[in-house]
Amino acid sequence: MALAALLAVSGAGSVGSEIVPAEWSCRRQPQVTAEAMRELKAKVGRLAENTGLPAIIYEGDKYTLVYRDFLMQNECPAARWTVELLAAQLAAQRLRAAAEASAAEAAEALAWGLGPGPEALKVLFRPNRVVLFQALLWGSGATWPAVARGNWGTFALLASLSREFQRLLGGEGEDAGYLLPMLRERLLKDSKELEHAEQLPDLLAANLELLRSVNRSDSSWPSLAKTARHVEDSLRDWSRRALMSGLQVGTVVALLLQGGAFWRALDALLLPDYVQLCLPQALNTLEVPPESSPCRLRHCRHFWGASSLQAAQVNWTEAIFKVEPRRRLLSDNLRSDCRLTCSPRVLQVLQAAQSLPRFRYVDVGAAMGDCMMVASFFLSQRLTGVSFEPLPGHAQSARKTFMLNGRRNLRLRWQALGRQSGRIQGQVFHGGFGHQVKGTPLSVPSTTLDKALSSLRGEFIDLLTIFVNHWEADVLDGASTLLRRKQIGCVLVCSYGFANFTSAAAERLLGFGYAVAGLTHGLVRGCPPSDVGCCDEPFFRWWQRVESGRSARIPVLENLTIEEAGEKKVARGFTTSELEAAVQLWSHAAKEEECAVCLQLSSRPLPRAQSCLSERA
Repeated sequence: MALAALLAVSGAGSVGSEIVPAEWSCRRQPQVTAEAMRELKAKVGRLAENTGLPAIIYEGDKYTLVYRDFLMQNECPAARWTVELLAAQLAAQRLRAAAEASAAEAAEALAWGLGPGPEALKVLFRPNRVVLFQALLWGSGATWPAVARGNWGTFALLASLSREFQRLLGGEGEDAGYLLPMLRERLLKDSKELEHAEQLPDLLAANLELLRSVNRSDSSWPSLAKTARHVEDSLRDWSRRALMSGLQVGTVVALLLQGGAFWRALDALLLPDYVQLCLPQALNTLEVPPESSPCRLRHCRHFWGASSLQAAQVNWTEAIFKVEPRRRLLSDNLRSDCRLTCSPRVLQVLQAAQSLPRFRYVDVGAAMGDCMMVASFFLSQRLTGVSFEPLPGHAQSARKTFMLNGRRNLRLRWQALGRQSGRIQGQVFHGGFGHQVKGTPLSVPSTTLDKALSSLRGEFIDLLTIFVNHWEADVLDGASTLLRRKQIGCVLVCSYGFANFTSAAAERLLGFGYAVAGLTHGLVRGCPPSDVGCCDEPFFRWWQRVESGRSARIPVLENLTIEEAGEKKVARGFTTSELEAAVQLWSHAAKEEECAVCLQLSSRPLPRAQSCLSERA
């Protein structure tokens, strides 16, 4: 391509508005194409930093054939550029794995227009098409803030491609500067070319420092866009001068792909802080409002900075979610995919409870607060909710979400739950905080559910959900008092399909006298024994009748001590009224040990306690 054509309308990228132009919006597509584009955006947003994303898109997705067709069409350049970046990343991964190219061969192929040599980046420079880098850098094209608002994850993909390209060339670490010495030795014979090449590392470093210095706590979109335009102008200017000096297009791109940290920081700078969701639309399992409804029309609106939320709508059907200012799976389920992360089984249980006059819900491992917000959608002010989340970023986002939507009946505690109080050492990975998973070590504050909810003093929990990545048995052990007293109705424990964790959770619940069902798909469902099922609408109506009768009569057994008495465990330290209440509390006891906890007041068992014993003899 002639240099004059490459530099055509060279100033276009430095002026203009942040309105998303046609090549990045791609509206009015056929239905299948539009669905594939939405899915592509969502997957890139959620998994941009996952090394498996290119293979998923190019080979393992239900829309893979449509994605590959994007490579051959020009109707939506943004879709083609996105798949090109992913295809180049996949090729770099496989070349590196197969050791098919040396660093020197790769650099030489890039510097001389990608002729013979590795195939990794050739897909980005096919003839008769506008090249992505031309649009972003040396030619005409949308401003970088406008590109970011197109929601294709372009700058995140450039960061990922940079990582894979560095690995292909044998670089050590991010932005190692390995390519410039190689080019100086083998290819850059002209002093003018070398001068421009040597300017780039310092330019990238200065712009990276500027991007990282921005305070994202309440930065408005205009201020963020202004910073992005500043770094855009400097990189556009450098790339044009580099081409004018005689550097090959491939060399310019290769040098820019040393800036992985820069591209990642640029992506983070322009990410939205909040997303507005139409909850029926976000759940995907309910009857959604018509497309012309205000709820649907406002679905998936993005906001930058708290000051921008004045334009947001908040009610029981629409909600604002705070998300983290960086690419993270659970944040980008909301921001990029515009959907809530809440198990269909939890959703089914909440639907079963939606007509109840009151509902107490405890969510352990609450992540971004999605399930609790779903509960508030179904139950509104009849809900009382407590969420526990160990990761500080998730906890802060969930607490902010509850506050922004006026959910004063919801509380968030930044704690992990286990079998004892103190601190828990676990690992942070893409799905959250867990035990026996590969991730970054992290120590977080912990407590037990018994201690955390000690203020309930005889009140009852209608639903307990546990999503804690292999801490399930520990959480149940730490709730032993609540479970033995049958103060929890429906218990849902997710063990993510691991048989050993599933069986451990089921054994704990059985040991506490619960009936257990649902040992499929990694989900354990437990309830106090009854004749009305478990965790469905008949169960909750029965449970709340039992709860109402017990709440009026049963005091908290605060002075209980347990002693061994032969084959039984004997409870001592009751007052007479407490003992009568204990007999009533365990009137449906399924095991001798639970019955035996009603045994004695000093040495004089009450008649009802004696009757309880004789029935189990």
